[in-house]
Amino acid sequence: MTHKIITWFRNMKIEKGDFLFYGIVTLVILVLLFLLALYSNYTIVSSYFGLNKGLIDKDIIVVALDEETLNSNKFKRYQDITRCDYATLIRNILYGDPKVVVMDTVFYQKGENEACDRELTDILQKNPNVIIGAEYNEKSQLLQTDLFGEGSYKESMGIINTTSYNSFNVFNFSLPDYRNRVRLYDKGENSILPISIEAYRISHNLKNPNVTDSAIVFENGTQIPVDDGHININFFTSAYKTVGFIDVLENSSRSSLFAGKVVFVGATAPDIHDEFLTPYDTSTVMPGVMIHANLYNTLTTEKFIDYENLYDFLLRNILLIFICGCILAGMNHIVYGVISSFGIIAVYILISLGIFQYLGIVVEIFPLIVSYAVISLVIYFKKFIEERKSKDQVKAIFSRYISEDVANELIKLGIDSMHLGGAEREVTVFFSDLAGFTDLSENLKPEELGKILNIYFEEMSSIILAEKGTIDKFIGDAIMAFWNAPLDLPRHANNACTAALLQRQALEKVRAAIKELGCETFIDMRIGINTGKAIIGNFGCSKRYDYTALGDTVNLASRLESINKQYGTNIIISEDTYAQIGKDRFVVRELDIITVKGKTKPIKIYELLGFNDRLEAEKIELYRESLKGFKEKKYDTSIEKFKQIWNIPSQNFIKKLKELRKVELYGQAIALYRSRKFIEAKALFEKIGDTPSKKFIDRCDEFIINPPSEDWDMVYRFKVK
Repeated sequence: MTHKIITWFRNMKIEKGDFLFYGIVTLVILVLLFLLALYSNYTIVSSYFGLNKGLIDKDIIVVALDEETLNSNKFKRYQDITRCDYATLIRNILYGDPKVVVMDTVFYQKGENEACDRELTDILQKNPNVIIGAEYNEKSQLLQTDLFGEGSYKESMGIINTTSYNSFNVFNFSLPDYRNRVRLYDKGENSILPISIEAYRISHNLKNPNVTDSAIVFENGTQIPVDDGHININFFTSAYKTVGFIDVLENSSRSSLFAGKVVFVGATAPDIHDEFLTPYDTSTVMPGVMIHANLYNTLTTEKFIDYENLYDFLLRNILLIFICGCILAGMNHIVYGVISSFGIIAVYILISLGIFQYLGIVVEIFPLIVSYAVISLVIYFKKFIEERKSKDQVKAIFSRYISEDVANELIKLGIDSMHLGGAEREVTVFFSDLAGFTDLSENLKPEELGKILNIYFEEMSSIILAEKGTIDKFIGDAIMAFWNAPLDLPRHANNACTAALLQRQALEKVRAAIKELGCETFIDMRIGINTGKAIIGNFGCSKRYDYTALGDTVNLASRLESINKQYGTNIIISEDTYAQIGKDRFVVRELDIITVKGKTKPIKIYELLGFNDRLEAEKIELYRESLKGFKEKKYDTSIEKFKQIWNIPSQNFIKKLKELRKVELYGQAIALYRSRKFIEAKALFEKIGDTPSKKFIDRCDEFIINPPSEDWDMVYRFKVK
């Protein structure tokens, strides 16, 4: 076998002088592939936990302190929730007679309202099935068990700390800490347990267990394995049945949901930052309360897990690569060697899944990545050292977010121009969002919603690319794009505005698709466009990066998109964009002078209404001349002008005429408003009657009663994003 390997390499036509060079290059590539696979492994391990979906504990329900709660009228931020609110929430949950209520929060500090503290204390003392959190302070190395700053409280209390770790940090190569476990800070027969284990004890009517270095032993014979003072958490789902905190707080009728359930109460809103990377889905983070629920699920199913150590992994990885390499070298036909190697890998995957399913051991499967890379390197070695940078690969990557002709231009520049980092240049940035998407998602099945989104993104992306834009990213139903990068585009502001108006027209196709599904939900688009300097380039790490735009220009475009909601408009552009567009091409009206939240510099904003079609403009001018002749009693001239109007082909004349009239009146009203003639301005705004006008009517009413100061700068300062 060894002789065949040597012979195979000898037959490769490599000059002796190049052998050392290619050998070093190959070694470097192998090391990089190995480290990349090591780093990427945490995205693969999540496949194991998909086997647990049938074991989800249906008795678990989560009361989530979610974004809806924080955005409710009652609360504006997490700190607004009082102890009285917690008391009311717990009381409403207890009406449903749950097995246990687990509070993923701590109350060791004294509250601002002593009456609320007493109310909450009374509920906790009368209901031992309500567990509150205790926290271990890593800095002081003390377990904080105080209740409202009034001394130790150990009844129905559980430790809420979880830790993340990764035992595969080698060669100073830092890996993401995606493995989750709980630490036992307190040992003995009356120790304070991790909060999920305490919930398991109470829900199963068990006495305090005996905690040792190797296991937690309950009186019913259940043993929870302990490894080096920790318990690994198995994962079953990232979203147990959930009901909103505000929903339960304000509706005691929701208590029926909790009958016989194990209720976990905790934060899921991203703004609270109680979330961690887990092996269940390493592309996102999981709220801490869901991690506690998964640990409880681990206990009820007794599906305990363990991770293999670094040395076992290295031995198996090296062995697998060697076996696949020997099989490839020993085969007369390379294709058969590849098929055999992949067969071994497939069997290895099945064995790994079986070991996890029946033995609870997570076998790292990323050696498959390395094995595949090494096999591919051997098969295509000669081709690899002869070929230069692949133009097709560059085109395939960039064509996903830029037009084909732009991608071709980038290929001419060469792959060396695509390094990490950025440069400042002027761009026009575009943000769009779908109004009504939330209602749409509630009224459609997931597969139907996916179909609609695909139609929407296909239509909108095609328009952006046709207008030579660069698609930066999709964020939910939102789109970010920019113009004038990576290649120069002289009239980039025009292109962006054209794309915005064409997208508004294309939205009709998406609406028609929604109606075909029998859904009456109306969707609309909000678009913000801004022009200015931004940092453009590839940002990220060497393993993964995105071509994107950064800076205040980008932030302002995003804010303008959101400000549409305040004016009831669809497309808002900044004064810098307005300065660069062709005024004869678009119908635009000035909306207001504002400052966005977090900024002090005032800016003018404009509403982009439509295209200024040449024939429409000619027809409108004739209409105005005919009216002028009629008023001056020049009837023959007036009649002739009217005849000319109907000879010009146009289908949107009346609509366009009203649109321009509205722009004209709005401009007059704005001028009166800024001249402090609020009564006259209000009359004109009432005549217009659209949403932006209503905003100014309210301001006029206020200023009629309370006139502004002499140094009034006419700027409206937004306090919301």
